[in-house]
Amino acid sequence: MYNKNMSNKLLFVRHGECVANVDQVYAGSEIDSPLTGQGRRDAVRTAKGLSDEGFTIDRIVSSPLLRAYDTAKIILESLDLDLPIETDDRLRERSVGQLAGKSKGGKFTTVEAVNDEPTAERREELYNRVKSALIDLKQHGGTTLIATHNGALKAIRCAEMGLPPEKLGDMPNLENGEIFGINY
Repeated sequence: MYNKNMSNKLLFVRHGECVANVDQVYAGSEIDSPLTGQGRRDAVRTAKGLSDEGFTIDRIVSSPLLRAYDTAKIILESLDLDLPIETDDRLRERSVGQLAGKSKGGKFTTVEAVNDEPTAERREELYNRVKSALIDLKQHGGTTLIATHNGALKAIRCAEMGLPPEKLGDMPNLENGEIFGINY
């Protein structure tokens, strides 16, 4: 799926740790949870990894939610890049409906709980939304860094692998600040 030497790359990063992660509550797209101090350090660490690996970022796109946008901003500043941060609403986290702000009960994997919540965004909607963004992101050449969320990243990985939305729950969670890449 990813080869560092290919010229066109999408580098997806999960936002740094945010307050909702620490509090173990559902944030979804409903709660614009800010980064913690650790979340800011996650973003700096991600930037260092990109620099150490010799990546040249040509473009940066982010979810409009604060935790992703601030992650993108910290990475840009850490890399001393003068690029605009484009936002794309299709990269926002999955809506969790009435679960927003409620405790996860110590569970990190929440796909099943969100799937069972009638007011939440359906996984098919999430999948189609991020697949549309993925298609558009591939219209640009070079290396694009995309700051987004765990649920959106699971859907992106499913779409890229040709898997149906029902497989979202089978995708592993990414750690805060973790990157995965796609060549195209």
